[in-house]
Amino acid sequence: MSCSRVSTIKSSEAAHHAPSKLQTYGFAIIIIVGLGGLGVVVTGVAGIYHVGPLSNLAQDHAIIMLVAGGAGGTLCLVLGIAGFLKNSQSNTISEGNQPILSGQTANFATAMSQFNDKKIKKQISGVYTLSNESKIEITIREIEHSNQTKTDKLKCHAGVGALHNFDIMAARLSDYGILFDFNPYNQEFINQCLDCLKTSDSSKAFVEKIIPYMESNLDKYNHYAGYDSPISRMQAELARRSSWLWQEDTSGKFHHIKKLAIEGKIVAITQDFCQTPVFQLLIGALQQFDCCVDTLYLSNLYAFLPQDSFYKTLDILTESHPIVIHCTSPANCHCAHGCQCPKEQHIGKTWIKVSKEQGGIQLK
Repeated sequence: MSCSRVSTIKSSEAAHHAPSKLQTYGFAIIIIVGLGGLGVVVTGVAGIYHVGPLSNLAQDHAIIMLVAGGAGGTLCLVLGIAGFLKNSQSNTISEGNQPILSGQTANFATAMSQFNDKKIKKQISGVYTLSNESKIEITIREIEHSNQTKTDKLKCHAGVGALHNFDIMAARLSDYGILFDFNPYNQEFINQCLDCLKTSDSSKAFVEKIIPYMESNLDKYNHYAGYDSPISRMQAELARRSSWLWQEDTSGKFHHIKKLAIEGKIVAITQDFCQTPVFQLLIGALQQFDCCVDTLYLSNLYAFLPQDSFYKTLDILTESHPIVIHCTSPANCHCAHGCQCPKEQHIGKTWIKVSKEQGGIQLK
């Protein structure tokens, strides 16, 4: 099934301007005039029925007051109230407090953050700040040259984990990114990275800014085989050719990710992949921004989750036929959860479910 629109809502980056004081006061005056007109109606009625001090008012004058005051007052009152309500709504929308309406979109970060679940607090072996998978260079090269997702919609990357997602987004020139993990420290780390990105002029400057933060939280991060610490693993990214942080890159990968960070188009949430209804709603929210999942990074997530729940959410996220990136452990690996063996990345179009004896999940 292709990534079809579930609503007629269009993406719009236009700003909504708050009404001026002149407009607000103008409509208030019209309402006051309308109320005055209704006051004239009351006067006319009193004259017709000879009530109170207006009992001597001529009948023809009373009728004129009744008709003119009633028509004019009602018209002014209706126009004033309608205009005031319309401008009040515009003011609310301009402040970003109004639900998404036809032809309008809320801020992407706000829309995606509603799927964050603060009650989820799980982890396997700390935050995977980067990747310990092999064949990444092959994956990135294939992504850069792939035209698999044939759509005129904006491209959104979805993925588990942390900064390896930026490798994929930079290679694919994604328009948006939504990153998820059931470890709340993953979201915390990504948010800190996004803050550092916004004020970094280069990949080296970014690494220098994020390292002090990592040093103060080393117990939260996964340690990679072959490296002294998560810090040295981060520093090594500056020399890795397929990394968005590669110092010698001239294609603008780092600045593309920085631009998305500044524009609030990369969002990290804490969420359990098994919560299929949540991801169903998330896909609907993406479509409101006229985009669909273009690349999906899952690492070896399937190895840690109930298979039925995993496949249900997977079906939702692959409706747009995205490029799917996952990884497998070596054939001779018999490690339990938290395996540190080098894992091979794979890329393909279609998931094929096979038995564990045949290797779990394959891609064709």
